[in-house]
Amino acid sequence: QQFVCVLVFLIAGMYVSIYASGVSVYLASAFMALAAATILMLMVYVNYEVEPAVLKQVAADSTFAQNMVKAFKSDWVRAVGVGSANVLIPFFLALDMLRQKTRRLTKRTDKEGRFTEFGRTFLDNVESWNWN
Repeated sequence: QQFVCVLVFLIAGMYVSIYASGVSVYLASAFMALAAATILMLMVYVNYEVEPAVLKQVAADSTFAQNMVKAFKSDWVRAVGVGSANVLIPFFLALDMLRQKTRRLTKRTDKEGRFTEFGRTFLDNVESWNWN
């Protein structure tokens, strides 16, 4: 509960920094960076301090977490994600192909294929989506 309160406070601080950006851009950007860094540190802290099994159990019991999972698996959210990253996806795939080619040339991998394991997993995941 304290974690949620701190998270809400930091997000509210981010909102205030956007509101105050008309007064001082430097102050607003510094506060935004501080809030984002603090949120990142909270996430890292929770990841190291709480056992993964406990996190999974809490997420399974939480209706909010279940709704978030449903939202992220929604076709609409996927469409917005593809629409917002449409230029970056081919760039990512080209870099992944280059990384795989470099790994094969330097003999750091013995796997065949055009993409690394991560790139292949990404493509397999995207291919399973409903594109109709």
